[in-house]
Amino acid sequence: MDADAAGAGTRCLRCGANSAQYAASVPVCSIYHRACPHGPFCGDCVDRKELHTLPQCECRATIIAWTPSRPEQPRRRRPPPEAAIVPPDAPAVP
Repeated sequence: MDADAAGAGTRCLRCGANSAQYAASVPVCSIYHRACPHGPFCGDCVDRKELHTLPQCECRATIIAWTPSRPEQPRRRRPPPEAAIVPPDAPAVP
């Protein structure tokens, strides 16, 4: 998908928002859906996809960049699950 096709006013492929303006750059098409346009996506969906180790399009192709370019976002770390938090004075589990 080219940048003109991902213009403002189109609906996001993922959530349906009207503010979609980003297209995914995909080096290799997915084997599951070869005719995928790889966008457009809204900024919120782009941010959500970028939280993954390997961002993927809806067709499961790996995304390497966005058109237009997005500023680099700092990586947010997920908090550990509650079960992994052990108080320092907890007894050892045999």
